[in-house]
Amino acid sequence: MSTMTTRIWRAHALPPLTGGDLVAVILRRSTSYYNKLVEIERARLERFAEIRREFAPDLAALDAALAEVERLRGKLTAMHRRAQRAEGIADRYAEGRPQGAHGRSVGRALANYAAHRAIQQRDEAIAERDAARAEAQRERERADALQRCLGQRAPDEPETYA
Repeated sequence: MSTMTTRIWRAHALPPLTGGDLVAVILRRSTSYYNKLVEIERARLERFAEIRREFAPDLAALDAALAEVERLRGKLTAMHRRAQRAEGIADRYAEGRPQGAHGRSVGRALANYAAHRAIQQRDEAIAERDAARAEAQRERERADALQRCLGQRAPDEPETYA
C-alpha cells in the first residue's frame, strides 16, 4: 500500500447561465447520433459476415480454425504462467529438481515447445486461409470471364442481385 498522499482536484465550473437546456439537448443528440453510427457499423459488419459465409464457406471454416488456434494459444499462455508460478513455489521448497536444456526447468521447456507448436499451427492455418482466398478469387475471375464470353454480362456492367 502506498504511503504517498494523494489529492483530488475539482474544477469549479458552474452550469451555464443561459442555454443550459440547449446544451443538454445537444449532448443527448450527439449521444444518439453516436449510437446510430455504432448500430450502422454493426449492421454493416454483420451483413459482410453473412455475405462472406454465403459465398465463401471455406473461408469461414478457416477463420473458425484460426480463432480456435488463437483460443488455444491464449490457453497455452495461461498454462505457461501457471507453470511459472508453480516453478517459483517449487524453487522455494525443492533444491536440485530436474533441469532441461540451458538450465531451464522441464516445465518451461515443455511450455516453450507447446507455444512454438501453436505458432506453427497458426501460421499453417493462415497460409491455408490465404491459399483458399486466392483460389476463390481465381474462381470469381473465371466465372466473370465465362459470363462475359457467354454474353450474359458486359465487362464493365456491375453485377446486380435480385
